[in-house]
Amino acid sequence: MQLVTFLQLPIKKCYYIDHYTGSKCNGVPPFHVKLHSRGTATVVEWLCTHGHNLWDWNSQPVLKYGMQGGDFMLSTNILLPGNYFSNVALLFRFMNMGMVARSTFYAVQDTYCVDAVKQFWEHNRGLVIDRLRTKDSVVALADGRMDSPGHSAQYCTYCTQLWSMTPRT
Repeated sequence: MQLVTFLQLPIKKCYYIDHYTGSKCNGVPPFHVKLHSRGTATVVEWLCTHGHNLWDWNSQPVLKYGMQGGDFMLSTNILLPGNYFSNVALLFRFMNMGMVARSTFYAVQDTYCVDAVKQFWEHNRGLVIDRLRTKDSVVALADGRMDSPGHSAQYCTYCTQLWSMTPRT
């Protein structure tokens, strides 16, 4: 905030014109500075003495439809390594940092990530299956783990690893 108050805008007076009366605002510097957070960004607004917005600055690039670049990157980087929104949101709250909104996270997930992850998975799965089809024999090793209280099968994680067997010469 101290740094922002030293900045001088290239505006000598308020340029606001009332749409109904056609009268011009007579606001002159020094202009009021308003600083607030929006998701993971900081937004600075300069207002004249009558409250008209003269200038905005955002600490991040703003993408199409108004989404901030940092919010998009954080949303994808929560999902892709397999983390949970609530865990990262709690961490950011403890660190007193701005966090992407839950609705934005799920919008990014649904719009951009789910189909891309699914296509990547299907492509790599197809490559592995094609490679295994060329082998004479395949051994599958598997293990199940119950990750819930009471070891209920409701939350069973089952991992499989495939090995191709090649005869020794």
